[in-house]
Amino acid sequence: MKLKLIATVATCGLLVGTSLAVAQAPSSAGAGLPPPGAGGFGGANTRLQILPDNRVTFSISAPQATAVSVSVQDEPEISRSVTFTKNDAGVWTGTTTAPLPVRLYRYNYRVDGAVVADQANVDYSLSNSGLQAMFEIKGADTAFMSFKNVPHGDVHEVFYRSAPLGGILRQLHVYTPPGYEKGGATKYPVLYLLHGAGGDDDSWSTIGRANWILDNLIAEGKVKPMIVVMPAGHIVASPGENAPPAPPPPPTVSTPGLPGNIPGMGGGPPGGAALNDVDLYSKDLRGAVMPLVKANYRVLEGPANTAIVGLSMGAGQTFNNAFYHPEDFGYVGLLSNAINNRVAIEADAAKLATAKKNFRFVYLGIGDKDGSYPAFQSLRAYFDSKGFTTAQQVVPDGRHSWDVWQKNLADVAPKLFR
Repeated sequence: MKLKLIATVATCGLLVGTSLAVAQAPSSAGAGLPPPGAGGFGGANTRLQILPDNRVTFSISAPQATAVSVSVQDEPEISRSVTFTKNDAGVWTGTTTAPLPVRLYRYNYRVDGAVVADQANVDYSLSNSGLQAMFEIKGADTAFMSFKNVPHGDVHEVFYRSAPLGGILRQLHVYTPPGYEKGGATKYPVLYLLHGAGGDDDSWSTIGRANWILDNLIAEGKVKPMIVVMPAGHIVASPGENAPPAPPPPPTVSTPGLPGNIPGMGGGPPGGAALNDVDLYSKDLRGAVMPLVKANYRVLEGPANTAIVGLSMGAGQTFNNAFYHPEDFGYVGLLSNAINNRVAIEADAAKLATAKKNFRFVYLGIGDKDGSYPAFQSLRAYFDSKGFTTAQQVVPDGRHSWDVWQKNLADVAPKLFR
């Protein structure tokens, strides 16, 4: 669960509101609750149950519904394997036909075609398409990101007005390491951690488990304590507000076999800004987010103390910001990224020289079953040809999914700020 303490401060011309989410162990799905149909949560209890053999039973109360199914993100075969039946109390129940692999899952129900969140599950994650509940099949493969009896950091939900985007209300999440909230003069390096097209600023600290991954690595002495900033990657205005129009895309230039600039991947609306130095996301990151972090958190500055890592769409945003502004970063991580914006690397010889000087390495992470893996394979060779030091992790049987990016983060974090 999350216990939130709300605070508001004004700094650098930005109105900043923070929610302090205190790390706590997640409650087990269904723990201490009556069996399905016995009452609770406004009537029939509809909790998810993980069975001893790692099959999962889904339940939802929908007495008037004629059809119910479950949608487990990135797992169409699991979703199709569950057949629901309704009991006399109006509770629909279905169980997977086989045990589920060890990993963290997100899911929603479909009730007569409508998407319905599981409101009986307190573990949830927000995405670009809305709220999804979560559950974990635990085992050795998830131990690195499980909640353990170690000191824990905190996650802040921060609201701010973005001057570069016309003053629209934006938000981000910030992880502070164990002991940070006690105060003091200690300053920390900062990692900017970017989500993908299907996520939002909540994703890395929920389905990504970034905070627990870092808590565990810090406790083991494998990672330098750091502040992690998780911005929102989409430029979407709140109701009643309007985001500025996206600039036109620049020409596409890419290495043969690799896609180049893709409209919308720079953070503008679909069909809007492409990857370039003036897209809306870059304006927000550099003109609002980074100044906010420097003004409100005890961060060490300079490229040696600043990293940027992103997945999928966020990898494209990372690529763009790092290579157009190599003076700001010392570590770059591209997860599940096949985009190769040669304009960003090759257009300015001085910036290319600065990137080679400042970047300790360019990290590349992906799963070998990712659809972009064939193109990705040539990306490391391209960086090597340009004189960059590279590091790489390829996850066996890994797809374009969070179980890969969780492992990538656990692999790259110990390499940062050394």
